[in-house]
Amino acid sequence: MDIDIKKLKKNTKILVETESSIYEIIVSSQKTGMVQVSGGKSFLRPVKAKIQDSKIGKFKQIIFFYKDQNKPKEVRTSRVLSARIYGADGSWHFDAIENENSD
Repeated sequence: MDIDIKKLKKNTKILVETESSIYEIIVSSQKTGMVQVSGGKSFLRPVKAKIQDSKIGKFKQIIFFYKDQNKPKEVRTSRVLSARIYGADGSWHFDAIENENSD
């Protein structure tokens, strides 16, 4: 199952574990698919970005598009292993993509 950013409410948080990093993604706009991302070696501070196709899928890379000093940039993550979605108000969470190797 893929996570569709455009179906999540504003301020919904997604914690994503990839093969090499962990990312925190917060939905900024459901309509446009804009997010705020931090984590990994590319996003030491929160950055506004778009995710290609607005989807996060198991064993797929996430491709972020953003601007740095007004120049378009692209970052590709390693493959997604797991993802947990947290409600915008923090009252619930859901393991949307489970890591089969975790105990």
